[in-house]
Amino acid sequence: MALKLKQNGAVIPQKLQSDLASLLSPKGYLYAGLPHFKELFGRDAIISAWQLLGQDPRIAKNTLIELARLQADNGMIIHEYCEEKSVALLKKDISWWRLDTPYYFSADSTPLFLILAGKYLNQTGDISTIELLGKSIASAAEWTMESIRGGLARYDKPPEGQGLLTESWKDGIGKLMDDLKGPVAPVEVQGYTYCAFTMLPMVMGNELGRSLSSSMQDAAAKLKEKFDSEFWNRESGFFHLAIGGDGSKISEITSNPGHLLFTGILDKEKADAVVKKLFSPEMLTRYGIRTHSSSEPDFDERSYQLGSVWPHDNWIIAQGLRDSYKKEYELLRESTLRIYRETMSSAEFFGVSFKGDLIKPSDMRIRPCDPQAWTVGAFINFLSQ
Repeated sequence: MALKLKQNGAVIPQKLQSDLASLLSPKGYLYAGLPHFKELFGRDAIISAWQLLGQDPRIAKNTLIELARLQADNGMIIHEYCEEKSVALLKKDISWWRLDTPYYFSADSTPLFLILAGKYLNQTGDISTIELLGKSIASAAEWTMESIRGGLARYDKPPEGQGLLTESWKDGIGKLMDDLKGPVAPVEVQGYTYCAFTMLPMVMGNELGRSLSSSMQDAAAKLKEKFDSEFWNRESGFFHLAIGGDGSKISEITSNPGHLLFTGILDKEKADAVVKKLFSPEMLTRYGIRTHSSSEPDFDERSYQLGSVWPHDNWIIAQGLRDSYKKEYELLRESTLRIYRETMSSAEFFGVSFKGDLIKPSDMRIRPCDPQAWTVGAFINFLSQ
């Protein structure tokens, strides 16, 4: 498949187009990143396809079809799968699981699959593809419904050494999330699940969709009520990062609640509070919002996810700012694009020092992939606005 990016009046640098082309798989979905992740990651592929819906919706279509093909019997969408055996063999010494086998330890890829289906339909009107995916969408919806226990969307932790201990997007954050007792409820997954429930009746316009409509609306209302009562931290005026199965809560200030802004789960007062915190000096830099507050004792600007800046994270936050927080949206858009304009790099993440200087990817504690699909997608999408 040859890429056919719509410019929409914008100039997409050739470097970004080349980065994107290098990540395009033969099946038309995007690999997560090079050189380390020439694989299909459910979460990454969905988000990068969403970012590029306005430029080439075929990426989203191909992503949905491939993820449906690899869907588990219980309806879960994969976390990771390496189809190219040669790539899997190269990584056998650094991975404790077989990369040529689909793995499903991802709490968010399934509701995100439903969200992408809805956004793809809204963008293209391609009802035939959605009908083709009908059984997969219904199965994913059923799994998402069953993920709600005790009123919140949760995941069970696998036995040690048999899966990821953290199954939301900051799965490399370390002990902060890894030590939480299961079943775990991550903050952003509540928003994704709520958004999926509210979109499903539109996506599934058939008889099955109509029959699910009332149950989905009821589930969304109950999830929002439980979420409001359990996740809001009155002391910090912000949302907890996650809640453990024993009721323990992670109160550190992170960027994750920013993902709630696009989902519809927040009332105006709480949305205002989230925006205020994210755009405070402890979170905002000249190059975007940090993953972790600089006021936290475990903050590290050179870390993987405890203070670094991820362009895709900022892009998702920005999607919830576009309509009601236009000033903040433009600020975040320009801050994120400043990274590309100064570095010409599509790296997975960057560091920003306390002085406000950009830290090169080579100086981070973990060397990021470059290019990374959802970074490329974020830059292209922002340039096209």
